[in-house]
Amino acid sequence: MLTHHALAAAAPFPQQLSQNEDIRFLDLLAAYRVSGGLAPGSEIAARRPSSGLSALGRAIAAGEVIGLQWAGQHWLPVFQFERGDIRVRPPVRMLLAELAELLDEEERIHWFVQPNPWLDNASPLQLLATDFGRVHDAARALRFACNN
Repeated sequence: MLTHHALAAAAPFPQQLSQNEDIRFLDLLAAYRVSGGLAPGSEIAARRPSSGLSALGRAIAAGEVIGLQWAGQHWLPVFQFERGDIRVRPPVRMLLAELAELLDEEERIHWFVQPNPWLDNASPLQLLATDFGRVHDAARALRFACNN
């Protein structure tokens, strides 16, 4: 049986876990800042007032967009959407399709901002607008490497 002292000693663990989640969120927030940042799903959905929430919910459920839970909200990288809309940009849709069977949502959200050896250690997000073909090849190479 756990004593009061044992319970008190274990109490910081959830707080530590929460702090680690906060740090990971802040790191992603900084990494995505160059491409519009992260926004709560409600903010993205508001771009299409009449149907945005249901359309965005379907896209999230289908894995057509990436995001993460933090502080009770679903946060989404803004770069994946057409400016001022909730439509997913075609290049992003293609990349997410390549990665869908290989990486879970959290891994995909990190894949876009982590240095990538197939991109000379640039992140896919850094080259997405200027060299999509190369970024797409990096996603394909990952798929090929994981399937062999």
